[in-house]
Order: sequence, then structure tokens, then C-alpha cells
Amino acid sequence: MDPETALQRTRQVGFGSLAIGAALLLWPERLGRLADLDAGEARLVALGDLAVVPGLLWGRPRRPWMIARGAVNVGIVGILLRRRSPRARVGAMALSLLTVADLQVAAALAEDIAPSAHGRLIAAASEALNLRGIYLGRRSTKLHVALYRRSRGRVGGHLPGWPDAKVALVDHRGAKSGTPRTSPLMYHADGQTIAVVASKAGQPTNPAWFHNLMAHPETIVQIGGEIRPVRARLATEAERERLWPEFLAFYPGYAAFRERARPRVMSIVLLEPPPG
Repeated sequence: MDPETALQRTRQVGFGSLAIGAALLLWPERLGRLADLDAGEARLVALGDLAVVPGLLWGRPRRPWMIARGAVNVGIVGILLRRRSPRARVGAMALSLLTVADLQVAAALAEDIAPSAHGRLIAAASEALNLRGIYLGRRSTKLHVALYRRSRGRVGGHLPGWPDAKVALVDHRGAKSGTPRTSPLMYHADGQTIAVVASKAGQPTNPAWFHNLMAHPETIVQIGGEIRPVRARLATEAERERLWPEFLAFYPGYAAFRERARPRVMSIVLLEPPPG
């Protein structure tokens, strides 16, 4: 997408946000019912829509406002997922696809802003949530996994704003329950081996997927449209020190995670081709 087309798309999003926000303010109960929202939630969505309109239509530069539009969409998706109804889930899925499209427009806007600003804003928002112990939760993970699988990694295949921070889907089974689960994880390809960090955003305990892989190391990984069998093992100290700079290179936020996790040592798990 060229910058001029992206700029036109930004204006269209701005007018759309204006129309939707105004309509929800005028008829919150009637329109809210369409998405299984109460009147208060509908007004909250309206305020989010209207808040980004000035920047989308007249802002300079426009890219931060498109990113803000995406952030508002993420908040609306969170509200919809809390409703746990079929209509709300359909709305959340549709809005997630629109959010991906909005972020692609933001990436195409070559205005007076450094290319890395998109990623820095995403990282800052993520950091603010992590500091407060707020995580998207299992339902949002399922949505990410579904979008990734359906698009063969074209959607959800990397951290928005950080094109080198690629994401793989790692299957694992509950250490005690044996329940199958899938986690989208940023990874580094070390030859035929896939390396992932048990960061949990720097929280004091290891993520559940880490314990599951240690208990059941035989699993599968999906990267884009490719699915491969792997065997998980814990990286040695020497391997961890060798690989750590590779993770910092594609996502510097790992440095903050590492400091916050102390005294826990953030382990690196190696997903290797199975023997034979």
C-alpha cells in the first residue's frame, strides 16, 4: 500500500469512526443491543471512536492516530469478549480483522515519524499493561491462534510494529491435566531449532506453557503455514547467553522483562527436530 492510498484510508476510517461514534451516542440502547452491549458500554465505545476522529482527519502525522484507532479497537474487543455471547464473539472477531487492517495502514504511512515509533508505542502500551499484571487472557489467545491458523500466519505472525519479532504457535499439554493448549510465542530461529523465552513479561513465575513443555516435551510448532514436530529441552547456561542477544535484537523489551523477573532466571526453551 502506497502512502497516498494509506492516507485516503485513514480519512475513511476517520469518517467511519465519526459516524459510528455519533450514532452510538444518539441511540446507545438500540445499537448496543446489536452487539450485545448495554447502554453504558455503547457510550464508552462511542467516546473511544470519537476521541480519535480529529487526529484521523486532521492530525499531523497520521500514523500515531491510526495506531490509537487500533488501540481503541483492542479495548472494544476486550469489552465484547467479556460478554461471552455468540454475537459478541462474532463482533470481536470482525473487529480484530479490522484492527489488523488499520495497523497495516499505519505501517504504510511514511510521514514525519521514525519507522520504529509504531513499535515503540505498541511496546509502551504492552509495558503499561504488564506492570499492572493485566494480560489478554485465554479467550484472546484463542482468538489470536484462530486468526493465525486461518491466515497461515499472515495475521498475527509478528508483533505489530516489530516486523522482526516473529510469532510461532507452540502446542503443549497441561503438565497435570494433559489438556491440549496452544500459545503464540515470539521466537528466534537458530538453524533448524526454534528458541523461545519463558518471559511472562517479567513476572516472578514461569509461564504455564514452560511447565507443560518440560513435562511433555514432544509437541508441534506452526510457523506461518508450516507445521513441524519438535522436542523441547531447556537451553544450557552457555546456550542461553549465546542466544540472549538475538532476542534483544528483534525485541529490546526483553531487557526490561529480564530485570523485572529477578531473581528468577528467564529460561530459554529450545524446540528441536526430534531424533530420527
